[in-house]
Amino acid sequence: MATDCAGWHLLGTPREELRLEHTLPTGQSFRWRETGDDEYIGVIGQRVVQIRQLEDDVAWRIIGRAPQAAEAEDTAVLADYFNLSTPLADLVRTWSASCDHFARIQPYFQGARMLRQDPTETLFQFLCSSNNHISRIHGMVERLCSGWGTRLPLTRSDEYGGPAHHAFPTLDQLAAVSEADLRAAGFGYRARFVTGSVARLRALGGEAWLATLRAGPPDVAVAALCTLPGVGPKVAACAALFSLDAHALVPVDVHVLALATRHYLPALRGKALTPALHAQVQAAFVARFGAHAGWAHNTLFISELARYRGRVPGTTRAEEVLLARGSEVAEEVDAGPDACARVVGMDGSDASTGKGGRARRKRKGGAASVASSLVEEQMELAPTTPPQAAA
Repeated sequence: MATDCAGWHLLGTPREELRLEHTLPTGQSFRWRETGDDEYIGVIGQRVVQIRQLEDDVAWRIIGRAPQAAEAEDTAVLADYFNLSTPLADLVRTWSASCDHFARIQPYFQGARMLRQDPTETLFQFLCSSNNHISRIHGMVERLCSGWGTRLPLTRSDEYGGPAHHAFPTLDQLAAVSEADLRAAGFGYRARFVTGSVARLRALGGEAWLATLRAGPPDVAVAALCTLPGVGPKVAACAALFSLDAHALVPVDVHVLALATRHYLPALRGKALTPALHAQVQAAFVARFGAHAGWAHNTLFISELARYRGRVPGTTRAEEVLLARGSEVAEEVDAGPDACARVVGMDGSDASTGKGGRARRKRKGGAASVASSLVEEQMELAPTTPPQAAA
C-alpha cells in the first residue's frame, strides 16, 4: 500500500471498482460532506476520514480518531466499509450480459459500489429519512451525532479547519435521549420511532443482536427489523442491503417501480406500490441480476437521480419527464433510496404527514399516474443529446 509523508494512502481501487461520486453522495450514507472537487470528509466508525478521487484510484487518510481506534486497523476498516472483498467489475460484466438497459447506462456510472456500514448507524439514518430530502436528512443525522455521539479528536487540526466530527451514538447513548429532545431537534413524528426502536433493540440484545442478522437469510433480517417501531419493508430493505450483507435485496420505491415497469415488468404499469408489489419487483430483479441484485439496482437507481439526468445517450424526453414528475411525487429524488418513505404506507407512518391515510392515498395515486403517463409521452417525444461517457 502506497503512502506519503502527509499520511495519504492508496485504496487500490481502479475506476471500474470505485468512483466516489457514484458511491458516497447517492443516498446510502448521510455521514459524508463534499469538501472540494472529488474530495469528501466523513466518519467511518471511530475515525474521521478524508478521501479523494484520483484518475484511477482513491486516496485516503485519517484526520481524526477515537483513542481506541488503532492505526494498525485503518486499512482493514476502509476495505470493509467499501466492501472491497466483492469484485464489482466482474459483477458488472455479468449484469451487462443479462440486461441491455444496464449495459447501456453502466459505462456512465462506473464504480457505483455498495457500502458495508455499521448496522445501528444505518438503521437510524433511514428512520430519519422518511418524508425528507437529502440535505435535511444530513442535518438530522449530524444533530443526532453532535448532540449525543462521542466527539472524535482531530489528529490534523492544523490542516483542517472544518466542523467537529462525532461518532454515531451507541444505543446506550441514544437511550438517554427523550422523544421531547428529538422533537426539539427537529425530528418531528420520527422522534417516537427513534426512541421506540432504541428501547426495543436494547431489549433484544442491542448492537450484538443487530450484528447476528448478518449471518442469517435476508428475509429473516427484514422480518426481524420490521418488528421495530417505524420500520417497514422499505426501511428494513435499506438497512439490510447497506449494512447486513443482504446483497440481493432491492429497496422498492416509486422510482424503482417506474424503472421496473419500463424495463422488466410492463404489466405493473399504473399499479400502486403495495407490499405484494414490492415482493414482485424484488423477485424480478433477482431473476435478472442474481445474488447481488441490490448492487445492480443501485447503479440503475443512481442513473435516474436528478443530478445525473441526461448523462446517458438516447435518454428520451419522456424518461426525463417521468423522472421530474417522480421527483415531485417523492418530494426530492436526490434524497436517496428511502426519501419520503417512498414505499407508501409500508413504514409505519404516512408518507407525507406521518399521520392519517388521506395523504397516503393521494401519494399512491400520484405514483400510479406518473408510471402510466409514460405510455403516451414516450411515443411523442424525441431523444435528447447527452454528454459522452467517461473513458
